[in-house]
Amino acid sequence: MSILRKHVAKEVLIPSFITFIVMTFLMLMGEVLHELADRFLSKGLALADIGMMMLYVLPPLATYTIPIALLFGTLVAFIQLSQDCEIIAMKSAGIPVRKAFAPAVLIGLVAAMLLLALRAEVSPWAHRRLKAFIIELVLKKPTLVLNEQSWTDKVSDMRIFVGDIDDKQMLLKDINIVISDKNKPYRTIVSQSGKIYVSEDRTKILLELKDGSVHEYDKKDPGRYSTTTFSSLTIPASIGAIDRYVKRYHALDYLDKREMSYGQLREKLSDPSISHKEKVGLLKHLGERTALAFMPLTFVLIGAPLGIIPYKARRSYGLAVCACLLIVYYALLVAGEALAKKGLVNPLLAMWIPNVFLGATGAAFMIRAERQ
Repeated sequence: MSILRKHVAKEVLIPSFITFIVMTFLMLMGEVLHELADRFLSKGLALADIGMMMLYVLPPLATYTIPIALLFGTLVAFIQLSQDCEIIAMKSAGIPVRKAFAPAVLIGLVAAMLLLALRAEVSPWAHRRLKAFIIELVLKKPTLVLNEQSWTDKVSDMRIFVGDIDDKQMLLKDINIVISDKNKPYRTIVSQSGKIYVSEDRTKILLELKDGSVHEYDKKDPGRYSTTTFSSLTIPASIGAIDRYVKRYHALDYLDKREMSYGQLREKLSDPSISHKEKVGLLKHLGERTALAFMPLTFVLIGAPLGIIPYKARRSYGLAVCACLLIVYYALLVAGEALAKKGLVNPLLAMWIPNVFLGATGAAFMIRAERQ
């Protein structure tokens, strides 16, 4: 029987591993290069920084690609076993079909334990580190979030236009600053070049301007107009794109639900000061996180018996079943979330509806395959 177990395990693991590598690579490239690096790559972001982003994105991403890869691998394995008549040969030799199911279920259980660990500690840690890493990048190099030939949004009565940006030296060129405070004269600051940086205490954005002039105009008294030239001038700046990262830096100690480990979630739930609504949200998130960790086992339970159903269009059948199961799973997850919001089902248990339904269905199909 050990030969059969090894054979089935190999048939499941090889397509699962290939699918996992391909899916993870494609999604990683899309997530990092499109969403993160593409915004910064043209602005001098180092390859080492892109590598760190990938490292932090990988654990949360793997928690989604592992179950899908295992579902596809299980379907491919049992479709192949059926196509090669190995299932029929097993039954003819008096070997119960459950002997073929057992290695796949064991792989699903191991994958579930791996995902449980990833979702408990590694994925929250990666979310925190990615957020802190990007914030630190922007605060060290604010030009990453600035655009050439465009005005910034108006913040604290200030708008800034930058003609050209030298990202390597963090040097701004052709700067035009408009300050329109109702209680003060209208001011325009023009500078040939300047540098932007965040103060050491991470509270202020400063512009160090070179070779420019300050123009003041009082709308109430049009006759009052003055021009002052300067060789060097440092002023505090209000730039929304950078201000947001400054605020996020000072809020790093606050952990979002996705950034909390299981222990931190339980500690938060035991806090008597949290509101009922917040408690329901935390329970739902905890239930969803644990339920999704057992998605690989659920997919193996339902995928293995469906894979041995004889169909002529084997390949299209496998892809169709894989897509349908994913749709059903997430539809049930949304339904469970809706029931939890209405208070009809315990939030912690509501997120397990897809696992219970599909897992029970898969177990029933396995029993049926055993009896046939």
